[in-house]
Amino acid sequence: MIYSSAQSSLPVITACKVSGKDMPLSSVIELHAENNSFSFEYALPGTVSTAYYAYMLEGFDRNWIAAGSRTFVNYTNMSGGSYAFRVKASIDSVHWVLADHPVLIHINTPFFNSAWFVVLIAFTILSTAGLIVYFAHYTQLQRMLMTQKIRNNIASDLHDDIGSSLSSIMLMSEFAKRRPGEANNYFDEIRDSAGKIIENMNDIVWAINPKNDSMTEIMMRMQNFASALLEQKNISLQFEAGSEINSLKLSMEERKNFYLIFKEAIHNAFKYAGCSKVKVNIKSADKNITMQIDDNGNGFDVLKNYTGNGLYNMQKRAEEINGTLIINSSCGQNTSVLLSFKTTQTGS
Repeated sequence: MIYSSAQSSLPVITACKVSGKDMPLSSVIELHAENNSFSFEYALPGTVSTAYYAYMLEGFDRNWIAAGSRTFVNYTNMSGGSYAFRVKASIDSVHWVLADHPVLIHINTPFFNSAWFVVLIAFTILSTAGLIVYFAHYTQLQRMLMTQKIRNNIASDLHDDIGSSLSSIMLMSEFAKRRPGEANNYFDEIRDSAGKIIENMNDIVWAINPKNDSMTEIMMRMQNFASALLEQKNISLQFEAGSEINSLKLSMEERKNFYLIFKEAIHNAFKYAGCSKVKVNIKSADKNITMQIDDNGNGFDVLKNYTGNGLYNMQKRAEEINGTLIINSSCGQNTSVLLSFKTTQTGS
């Protein structure tokens, strides 16, 4: 587009209305979320002949909008964010002149789309889960000590796994406030962190639900999780569980740690091993449960200190159920994870 200085004047924005009401013109206009409809009037001063106009609301319009001789424009139901309204004019539709300064409009984001609201929802989920944990076995007095121990372990999980996610959400919310131009990236990270919180909460709620006592339910959940995750990278899964497994039951603590050790091992194979195949074999004899997870990936140095808590948490969970966890691997070799423990529960 050619801009010419041959014309004697520049177009100006002459009026602004918000929700149908006149508003004083200024270079920056701040609007509440509910006042998201506005209009502008503009003109080319000192023009005798007909003038032609085009306008663009940066942040909404992708290109200039030809308005012909019309001297006003309306925008309705705008989303929260920052915009810049510009106008240009011509007396021959060939040579155009641009108004000196745009009008900047900022519409506050509705509370339900704000970062702090996401944090509030996550906190509500966390609080609700805490109540579920507290009342799950409140009426079973004969198991009070066991329940107390389980609650303490779950509180530790909430602090370690979910507490860190909530802290990162709060930090990213602050960054989004300070850097509005990068807010969408931070909101994506907040969404992912909130998703992880919900996933962790689902695991904990599932673990304390007595309906999931049967090994059939546990095996089904483990196989469904592994299949759904590994197929994202076309990693084949061979899942074998002996029929004798179905005659066993796990306590709430055993069920939680058994499943989370399995989940961490599968996640490590998916994320780090670079493998094409994972094999899971679960069997039992005289209440002793053995789970072996092998992959054909690149392996890793088991003696090296890693920054993450995954391997440490697996060992800690094995100790909580009086089990043993052996991880065999080295760089360039396959990885094998072997868990064995004896359940304290009677048969189903």
